Amino acid sequence: KDEAGTTAIQTGQAKVSLPGAWTMDVDDSQIKFTGENDSTAVVQGVKGTLMKDGKVASHFVAKDGHADTSTGRLVLTGSVRITSERDGVVLTADKVTYDEKTALVIAEGSVTVQSDAWMSGPHRSLVAPPALDKIGTPDRFGL
Repeated sequence: KDEAGTTAIQTGQAKVSLPGAWTMDVDDSQIKFTGENDSTAVVQGVKGTLMKDGKVASHFVAKDGHADTSTGRLVLTGSVRITSERDGVVLTADKVTYDEKTALVIAEGSVTVQSDAWMSGPHRSLVAPPALDKIGTPDRFGL
C-alpha cells in the first residue's frame, strides 16, 4: 500500500469482470485496488466477452486493456477484434471503449466491420451495442 491507500498487485494470468457487462481473461496483469469497491486492471494479452441481458453478446481479443470496475469502463487497444455471438459479425479497430452505463462499444482508428456477405471500412470511428446488431457513426447513437 502507498500513502493514498492504493494496493497494487503484479500478477500473471488473471480474470477481471464486471458482472452482467463483461468478462476478461488476461495473460499478464497489474491490478490496483484504491478502495473497497474501486479497482482497475492494466492487462496484456486480452480476451473476453461482452454481455447483454445476462447473456454473451460478443467475444473480443486485444493486445492490451484497461478495466475499471468502479466506472464500468473497459478500454481495449492494439489489434482489437470483436465477434458477435449471434451473427458472426466482426469489428476490428485500433481502440475500443465499452461503457457499461451506455452499453455501447465505441470503436476508433481504422475501424472495419464485416460479415460473410459484406464489408465496410475503414472508418475513423463507429458505435454499436455489444451484439453488433446496429452499427453507425457516433451521432446515430447521440454521442
